[in-house]
Amino acid sequence: MKIKAYNPSTQDLEKTYISEYVDDAATTLPVKNNQNFADTLPILIGRMTDERSEIVFVDGTPAADGLDIPTTATEFPHNADDPVYLLDYDQVNFYRCTTIDGTYTLMQTYSIDVDNAEDITVWDDTGSLSSHWYKTSYSNSITLQESELSDPVQASGYATKTAGDIIDQVARRVRDQSYNVLTPDEYIDIMNEVGSDLITQAHKPYRFLKRIELFSTVADQNYIDLPEDLWKFDHVFAAVTSGAYQRFGEMEPLSQEQFENRYDNNQTSPQDNIIDVAIDEINHRLLIYPTPATSQSNVIKLSYYKTFDEIESVGDIVETPNALIYRYKLMAEFYSAKSETDRQWAALATKYEGKYGNEIVKMQRVNRLDTGTPRSMMPKRYYKPRRYHL
Repeated sequence: MKIKAYNPSTQDLEKTYISEYVDDAATTLPVKNNQNFADTLPILIGRMTDERSEIVFVDGTPAADGLDIPTTATEFPHNADDPVYLLDYDQVNFYRCTTIDGTYTLMQTYSIDVDNAEDITVWDDTGSLSSHWYKTSYSNSITLQESELSDPVQASGYATKTAGDIIDQVARRVRDQSYNVLTPDEYIDIMNEVGSDLITQAHKPYRFLKRIELFSTVADQNYIDLPEDLWKFDHVFAAVTSGAYQRFGEMEPLSQEQFENRYDNNQTSPQDNIIDVAIDEINHRLLIYPTPATSQSNVIKLSYYKTFDEIESVGDIVETPNALIYRYKLMAEFYSAKSETDRQWAALATKYEGKYGNEIVKMQRVNRLDTGTPRSMMPKRYYKPRRYHL
């Protein structure tokens, strides 16, 4: 199994240029400025992916006139105006684990393959199993500094509809698999913005976000905490017990104002059959009357529509039925970022932003409920008789 790590970007590194041609086996680089190129540090001569690019090390104190860098011997000749980068990292570390969240073991360390045409460094793990998980990091062989570990990737690849699968498709489509324009973390941030867009623009909720959960009451506590991911309230049901028989009946929540006016000065002794409920938006609670006499398990059933789960890593699965909506938005933002330095990409950014907008409209039309609009957290201001009475 070949495990691939994208080479680190050189975009923000200290950089200078060779001032005149140098032959192979050179131990001094004539440069335009040697500032910050200190003894022993790794440097890259040439651009990542160029055939004759290579890593050497500063070997001694650079010339005081600022025009030379002493180095270990070069393997290739280099032309005037070839870039020279002061590297943060010159190695790639490959880690492996049998589970996604277990302890990862360092398996191999390789020098960055700077002349690889795909801008990657590869480890061929001959002992790989499809169930293995991998992480990578970068390190500096001189300072021993190491970057954070990457997100985990399974040997079998990213699962369908994971953030990593979508990001990988986009990176290949726009030919930026080294993530020079947008990093995976930036792509994930954009995907979370898509979730916010979908929530903000929806009047009716999406079918795939509907949840039904059971809740328990606590003795002498006149409320239950609502789910943190609640977006829109749908229905609430309370258990009615008669002897050994129990059934759930739907209840129409009162407004908090109605609830307080009705029951603040009309408290009965605690009992377990619920008569009324109300939504307390400020404290994110469902108020209960009367106060439960005992703690009872799974006696309140809540039907609601949740918010989108936040995407935190490339292994997280997106919740929309159609992942295309994310691909279009990522491509729009990719070309928008490129257009900041070259306006020729602005047209593509506009094109994919339009495709993204069309997908939002299509998803709202296909995935919403056909009738009715479930209530938001704001309860109605009129009282509708309950479906049953105790």
